Amino acid sequence: MKIILNALIFFFSLLAIPVYSGEIINKQFDSQGYLIVTYKPGISGRVKCTAFSRQGKPIGSDYAYKKRRVTKARIKVPEKYIGKKLKVSCKP
Repeated sequence: MKIILNALIFFFSLLAIPVYSGEIINKQFDSQGYLIVTYKPGISGRVKCTAFSRQGKPIGSDYAYKKRRVTKARIKVPEKYIGKKLKVSCKP
């Protein structure tokens, strides 16, 4: 009975983890106009992140490598998109 209880506690504690691999954690613009995307990759070390305009056209991308469990891609976007809300996709 104690083993089953411990197994259930372990299983439900896995559900409480707030960030899963393959998820964009944060997007923000830096002072130089780059879009900084923080991404939690799975086992892959290299990730390509692409920013899209509202029309769905790619406007910038960057390859980044995993450091300390996260990847930070620095995407150069055209000046007219700086500060705008952009859709971003990241793939290993």
